[in-house]
Amino acid sequence: IAAGKPTNRVLGVDSVNDEVALEYSQRSLDGLLCGVYTSQGKMYFMANMFERAVEAYGGCLNEIEPNYLDAVNARGSALIVLGRYKEAGRDFTQVIERDNRRIFVDAFTGIARILEVQEDSVPGGWDPVVEKIQELIPVFEHQMEVQPQSKQAFAMSLSRLHHVLFTYHEAKTKMYPTAFNHLNVAHGYKLSTLPYWN
Repeated sequence: IAAGKPTNRVLGVDSVNDEVALEYSQRSLDGLLCGVYTSQGKMYFMANMFERAVEAYGGCLNEIEPNYLDAVNARGSALIVLGRYKEAGRDFTQVIERDNRRIFVDAFTGIARILEVQEDSVPGGWDPVVEKIQELIPVFEHQMEVQPQSKQAFAMSLSRLHHVLFTYHEAKTKMYPTAFNHLNVAHGYKLSTLPYWN
């Protein structure tokens, strides 16, 4: 800042939001600040201080980068606990729409929690969420086959997605056999990441 250099750019990435995958030593000043605000918010969340968590995420989102998805996703979780479902729905929708690398698959779990309780809090309700999940499942299954070194990450993501479909069919369609099938598939993916029992 004293040298008059930009605070929001680091070599090799296009935006502060892209810095979430970088080590702290490689981030721009804005990337570091967003990381600190987000970490502070997560600490408040773990301490059941949800209003303070929302304020901490706002330090990044309101002052530096409104699309810093780590903070947006985490804020959505705090807003659910506070019963602010429309705001949480906007946050999770933003993450689902903008997270091209699918780092924050847990946003689908968050939005499913909202849809289960108050469907009109999410524009379009279940339909766009289910459609996106049905697009992602075959992509993740393929990636798990061609990238065996990342099997655990893809399996956990697939487990989450199938669990959301379980919730959808249990709460919305009332198609209980289909719901149970998705629950079994989710469980299978979760177990596939565990080491074999000796």
